[in-house]
Amino acid sequence: MQHERCELQQTIQEVKTVKRVSERCCIYDILEMIDYGSFGDIYKVKNEKDNKTYAMKQVKFRNTFHDDPYIMNEIYCLTHLKHKNIIQLDEIVVDVGELHFVMEYAANENLERYLTDHKDMDFHQRYKIFSQVLQGLQYCHSMDVAHRDLTPANVLLTDDLVVKLADFGLSVKCVAGNLIFKHYLC
Repeated sequence: MQHERCELQQTIQEVKTVKRVSERCCIYDILEMIDYGSFGDIYKVKNEKDNKTYAMKQVKFRNTFHDDPYIMNEIYCLTHLKHKNIIQLDEIVVDVGELHFVMEYAANENLERYLTDHKDMDFHQRYKIFSQVLQGLQYCHSMDVAHRDLTPANVLLTDDLVVKLADFGLSVKCVAGNLIFKHYLC
């Protein structure tokens, strides 16, 4: 367990996107709240420097975030899973008691809301969305990651209806039948 914990801490140190809030303070304008959850709130933000729109997930932690397995799982997945159907991390901003995950923005929000607003969606469009969900999930499994929280609320859609799997807080890395965090089931 200690070896696996050191491996995750090394992953954090290797992430070039981690910035202290003092280095990145005030470059994101919060445009609106997108969603809220038990682990954190998600905002639509605009970067003042490049004028690009992002999604920012704000996660609170106690003591040090390195001790929180949910945060460490999310950081691991967001830094290691690189696929067209996985939400991409731009940077992590560390604040006192908070992490801010700055990620690509999916303008059509989540699949749950999209399906509610588009009840008359044709079969071809449903098939295209579902096959992208499976492609993203297959990639996760090929990287030995179990998402464990795949719901329509965690499937995001871009402007052109590209699926992006998100919210990897409950995910785990499965290694030869073992888990990085052994107190979870895979």
